[in-house]
Amino acid sequence: MRRMLGVLSVLLLLPASARAQAEPRDLFQGLNKGTRCEVETKEGAVFRGFVLYIDPSRRRVKLDVSLENHLLEGAMTFDRVNLKRVTPMRSLTEEERHHLLDEREVRQKAVAAELDRIEKERAAAAAAEKKAAEEAQAADTAEEDPEAGGPEAAQLKSGLDLLKKFPPKEGWGEERYQWLQIKSPTIGAVLTPEEEEFVNGYESWKKALAFGEEEAKKAADDAKKKAEGEANQKLETPAPEPTGKPAPEKQVSSSRFQVPRFRTHHAFRPRI
Repeated sequence: MRRMLGVLSVLLLLPASARAQAEPRDLFQGLNKGTRCEVETKEGAVFRGFVLYIDPSRRRVKLDVSLENHLLEGAMTFDRVNLKRVTPMRSLTEEERHHLLDEREVRQKAVAAELDRIEKERAAAAAAEKKAAEEAQAADTAEEDPEAGGPEAAQLKSGLDLLKKFPPKEGWGEERYQWLQIKSPTIGAVLTPEEEEFVNGYESWKKALAFGEEEAKKAADDAKKKAEGEANQKLETPAPEPTGKPAPEKQVSSSRFQVPRFRTHHAFRPRI
């Protein structure tokens, strides 16, 4: 009879223990809205904050983490399955709270200053890139449309036209310009229409000549660099490996080799 009562008591205790094992431990026990706590995730990350909301099913909790966590603003929601522990903490004193608020304000100002610096650098870089693009476009369109490139582009276009009409190889240059300036008052000769056009547009002609020499120098430097690069590339490129097998050396069979026979000549005997 006693044995039967013992078995029945064991059977009655089994469902209770099974229910206790099936029900997970309530990590949020002791938490209420406004409670200060510390949570640790299963990955080892630790956060401190104040409870804003607890799911009625006790499966997740929402914390205000903006006060005690550096570089974090706002709230974070944590699922119970991802948490290793949840530890309720004592409330902050007014002095501690003001100290944390001051630190938070300092961090916010530092972050705002850094963001402002980055934005200014980005704006300056964008402005410089835009200016470079506009200058390049103006230089490209100066010859096609002088008005679109501004006064300097128009002067360059006029100088290029004069340079084509009065090339240096035909004697047009600074010495001729100086001579034409004193030609009329010195010998009383009247300038021809071409000479007068050259004198009036000499400054534009001179700028166009300098521009052409600079462009020619750039083209020569680019061609030189390209040739040097191709030469270096050829030197660095390894020689191609032979694809075929080398031809075998021709060997002379010892059985076919014959020593040449020389005839022995008898000594010449003159007749007596």
